[in-house]
Amino acid sequence: MVSPAGHANFAEPSSIEACAIHEIDPPSEDGIRRVRHDCNDGYGGSGSGLFDEAGHLVAMQSASLDMNRRLAFDIGLHYGSAILIEGKLLDAIMQKVNARP
Repeated sequence: MVSPAGHANFAEPSSIEACAIHEIDPPSEDGIRRVRHDCNDGYGGSGSGLFDEAGHLVAMQSASLDMNRRLAFDIGLHYGSAILIEGKLLDAIMQKVNARP
């Protein structure tokens, strides 16, 4: 995970850390899936990116009050959750990128 500066769970300028995805939720709206991870001790961080070993962005952390609770990592809770960049979401992003002059 690469975390930007300034989120509440990390006070340094930015961070790079190894972490793992433990579970992938079933698809929801538009087939978007979320992953449960242990990055930043399971707290994640708004705007953080999860990358694969080749350096490709695979998921973006989104934040909510539930995700940012300061409890021990528990896969059943909503913190440590990121949106996978795949399917219709990836297609929409690529359309925007390819439409630029």
